[in-house]
Amino acid sequence: HYGFSFLEQIMLMTVPHTVTAMGNGKFLVNLWSYVGYLEIDCNAKEVTYVRFNGQDNNHVLGAQQWLHRASDEIYYTTYSLPESLKKISDPYHPVPCKVLKLNRKSGATSEIWNGLLTDYLHDILVDKTGQYCVVCELGMFQDDNKNAIPSKVLIIDMKQKRHWIISKFIVAAHAQFDPEEPDVIYFSNHNFKFIPSSIITLLRKAIYSLEFLGPAAVYKYRLTPQGPQEIGVFTEPDMFRLTNFHVFMHRGKKILAAMGFPNFIYLADAQSMKFIRKITVKNPESYKYFYRKIPCFIGTFAPSADGERLYVQTTRSFQIIDIESGEPLNNMPLLFNHTAANHMRTTRDTSW
Repeated sequence: HYGFSFLEQIMLMTVPHTVTAMGNGKFLVNLWSYVGYLEIDCNAKEVTYVRFNGQDNNHVLGAQQWLHRASDEIYYTTYSLPESLKKISDPYHPVPCKVLKLNRKSGATSEIWNGLLTDYLHDILVDKTGQYCVVCELGMFQDDNKNAIPSKVLIIDMKQKRHWIISKFIVAAHAQFDPEEPDVIYFSNHNFKFIPSSIITLLRKAIYSLEFLGPAAVYKYRLTPQGPQEIGVFTEPDMFRLTNFHVFMHRGKKILAAMGFPNFIYLADAQSMKFIRKITVKNPESYKYFYRKIPCFIGTFAPSADGERLYVQTTRSFQIIDIESGEPLNNMPLLFNHTAANHMRTTRDTSW
């Protein structure tokens, strides 16, 4: 896929990707697209590799699982790996996919949806009411004219037994429901593609080489019984890649924070989708002379539970940034490049 070598492909599929908080010190860490995931028990101080035990031996898991707390059910996705590999020669080749849920009490698995969709199912989430399940693709394929093919977003109305597909966003990848309105959801439009590079370059930079196809954006939609309706969009001319974004409450105001390459965080009013300001993630001061030749690339970030701070991981540091001032409250440097995590999750679950 994407012109990667076999080694690059395996590295991409097996990298730890997203975290699902299960409560009581337990977390699930999904790999990008593989046959298993990690189960972390902080109380027992144990990490267990759990192999996917589905009925379809040729299927791999998507990059995310979702715990719907009201029903105590885990939602997840699978897709056919052999059919996925056919997209190398035909980027439009449809891939059999499934959306499933696991009842944690009974252990029973049931099917929510199956059909021909796509591969690299990257995100899955369910709204608080349990009506809508949303699945996003990480698609970076190109047509014969080298134009990016939009990713697919699957929206399932589980109560009405209907579904819709949005094919608009260039690398859709991520979504988030509004913290106040359960039928409002935000989608990312990353607008970039991976560029195959040597292993030496990958290790030296600690990030994949990228080509930007234009400014990134976050789209705002309302989910209705008649289908999804676009109600807003946020973008900036110099906001590239995006990767992570979060919508959260900060001092009574709904904030959209979006990450931009190489070291920016853009703040917007999530109600109006209008720009507020940009935070520059700075290199650690203790190594400022050493860092002039080696830039700091942001990898992921997440807001604190009280909406006052941003936890930020870069290829050179871990930082805690005050949202109001944009200044780091704590800046822990790393002397050497390291691959920043894909995603970060903040949690109040600290009893362990």
